[in-house]
This record gives sequence, structure tokens and C-alpha cells, in this order.
Amino acid sequence: MICNNNSQDCDICYDHKDQITLYADSDMKSVIYQFNLFLPFEKILKKCNINEFNITYYESEIDAKLDINHLKKPQTYDTSISKKIFVRLDNIDSGIIKIIDLNLEVQ
Repeated sequence: MICNNNSQDCDICYDHKDQITLYADSDMKSVIYQFNLFLPFEKILKKCNINEFNITYYESEIDAKLDINHLKKPQTYDTSISKKIFVRLDNIDSGIIKIIDLNLEVQ
């Protein structure tokens, strides 16, 4: 179980996973691959009230920690290479902040 319906428990239950990977299959014709960075968090937080979370995405861990330079369009993030994105989950009610690695893998 990732989290239950009680919003205070969502951050605690999520601690089991600090890293997530999204995959794109290479067809050797595409130069740019598009990822919807929000998809895994819709699934992970589906038992919680997702509106209690502010979810932002960053290209560096320091930006995520400082809450600066967030990605403007995480639903359509383009990359030509495998890379790591940093996701900041802010629980609006509890004030708990969690930084998670999101690996983007082009295969």
C-alpha cells in the first residue's frame, strides 16, 4: 500500500520508494522522446487527495530543494537522452516535503 485515505499518512507511506523510472522505446527514427512526468504520481497518490499535494519537477536536485526553476510543462517533457529528473512533493496540509528521483530511460 502506498498510502491510505487519511491524508496525513500519505507522505509516510510513500517513503518506501525514492526512485521511479519511466521508459520510452527507441524506434531509432525519433530524435526526441516525450514523457508525461505526472503519470506515475497520479497512480501513486490515487488513494490520497491529490489536491493536497503540490508536485513540481526540476532538472537538478538543488533546484528541487530550493524550489526554483521548476519545469514549465511536465506533462509534455521532451528529451533526446536518458536522464534523471527530480520531483518535489509538498503536502500542503502537513508541510512535509519529499524529493524523489524520476529516471527517464530511452531504450
